[in-house]
Amino acid sequence: MRAEPGKSIAPEPGRLQAGLLALSAELHGAVDASGRLRYVNAAFAEAVGRPAPKLLGTAFLEHWALAERPLALQRLEEARRTGSAVAWEGPCPGPGAARRVAWRACLQGESALVLLVGRDVTELHRCGAALQANRRLLQAVFDTIPHSLVLKDRQGTYLLGNEAWAARYGHRPEELIGRNTMEVESRSLEDRRDAVARDQALLEGERERVEYEFERTDRSGERRTYHNWRSRLRDADGAIVGVVGLTEDLTERKRSEQA
Repeated sequence: MRAEPGKSIAPEPGRLQAGLLALSAELHGAVDASGRLRYVNAAFAEAVGRPAPKLLGTAFLEHWALAERPLALQRLEEARRTGSAVAWEGPCPGPGAARRVAWRACLQGESALVLLVGRDVTELHRCGAALQANRRLLQAVFDTIPHSLVLKDRQGTYLLGNEAWAARYGHRPEELIGRNTMEVESRSLEDRRDAVARDQALLEGERERVEYEFERTDRSGERRTYHNWRSRLRDADGAIVGVVGLTEDLTERKRSEQA
């Protein structure tokens, strides 16, 4: 077919879609009512470790490890029964089982075909695991510091804090992370309001860090003296994203000096 001058020939929609699916890095497949594969793209065939033509007509479940077959079958049946998209996560079928794949399955109209799309999330899991390991290491370092140490975002939500900081308010660090400054009711209202005001002054002012001495009544009713250092927290691009605060209890030192 030749194009008229000044006009282009557009591919047929069905062929265009098939071509795009074939080139996709995601795993695409289609399973019929008998549970057999009727379509796979190159990425799916590569993951399973067999040429695409040899996969067509084979049972979808035979390419999964025995332990993973019940869940895959349950999700396929759910997609077929409800007509809605169903998602789950599991190992890649075939020899690529060490890879993690996020699957979505949905029924294709009245064709009885269940379409499958799989996205490799192996690196995402590895990054998540590495991030958790780094966070645990940072938490361990924080907890070795005897003074109260905390990180907050611009809205005053606690991102990270050590045991000394949480203990001042009768909590464990994990009980306070994710809370806003004003939500910690075991902390006096005076203290909460003062912290919010000082954070905002630092974030909106021109100074990079501030320090000051103050007194508070602790949870036992004893009046104590503290020294606080506050500094802006910046991201990799230099944008101000929060506040880091360090507070030292000076009470015993003050008493010794006055004795």
